[in-house]
Amino acid sequence: AFLVGEKENGSTYRAAELRSLSTLSERVAHHLINLLGRFVSVEGQRIADVFPLYPETIGNIAIEGVLGEGGMAYVYLGNLSGEKVAVKVPNRMVQANAKLMERFLREAEAVQRITSPHVIRVIDVDRQGLEPFIVLEYCEEGSLDKRIREDGELKESLSLRIARDVAIGLRDALREGIIHRDIKPTNILLRKDDSATVSDFGLARIDDRTPITRTGEFFGTVEYMSPELAQGEPGDWLSDQYALGATLYHMLTGAPPFRGSSFETVLYRHIHDPLPSMPGKLRREISSETLEILHRMLEKDPAKRFASYDELIEALKRRLSSGERANAKDDR
Repeated sequence: AFLVGEKENGSTYRAAELRSLSTLSERVAHHLINLLGRFVSVEGQRIADVFPLYPETIGNIAIEGVLGEGGMAYVYLGNLSGEKVAVKVPNRMVQANAKLMERFLREAEAVQRITSPHVIRVIDVDRQGLEPFIVLEYCEEGSLDKRIREDGELKESLSLRIARDVAIGLRDALREGIIHRDIKPTNILLRKDDSATVSDFGLARIDDRTPITRTGEFFGTVEYMSPELAQGEPGDWLSDQYALGATLYHMLTGAPPFRGSSFETVLYRHIHDPLPSMPGKLRREISSETLEILHRMLEKDPAKRFASYDELIEALKRRLSSGERANAKDDR
């Protein structure tokens, strides 16, 4: 009803107004579902069977509502001794598939090995009956995807800070032999201070474990998939760097670099097409230094990307520092 109407003055809604109305609609629906869940909490059934309803407790955690769902899990808002937490429970499809259950549990294993301020913190791993669940740090601002949908393109400085934080998290994971392999806005969470943390390691490659995918298999998300992954090669940290570059492009422009009407079309464009209009042509205020970083992250040839995460992090830090100095000069 919000989206099909016209304003009193007869003009149609602008894009920014439509985004705001869409966000409002989502929040109304979200709160109605949680309100229903409070009145119809469930007992004696699998958690996965009753979503979006939920039990009053999962383990020793009081459940306050639903945060959302992904391809593998339902995510609930919980309260653990006064601390807000996120509780992930594998969905029905995952619980019915041993390989997918392994993938779900390896996320907790991967994250517990990493010490980083920019990787989601695992608080506990437990079971309720036969259903495993993971208790995670709760990031109040939600996903980067949610922020982009609400605000459209982000400021250059915020985009660079988020990219820096994610690069630090990916570097710290790599030091433990872990490669994420599915970097995208929905897997980047924001805290109240807008610092970013990497989440959802369900597709991670862990060096001392048998891989859960084979050469020639596709995994990850096509809009952020590196050319080598698009050709069925195994992913490495340079593929994660490309995915982070595609995410940075999305932050700066409001859309990922390559889109198409089919999965195959987007894969082809990652492999063969030059970058579409660079953000500098779409937004004149974006600096040439930022465009240089972005272009290098999105090189088709992995060997031409940044040679290490430290090199990438340093380039992002230098650009942020020069931007802060320029802003301070303008203020004077």
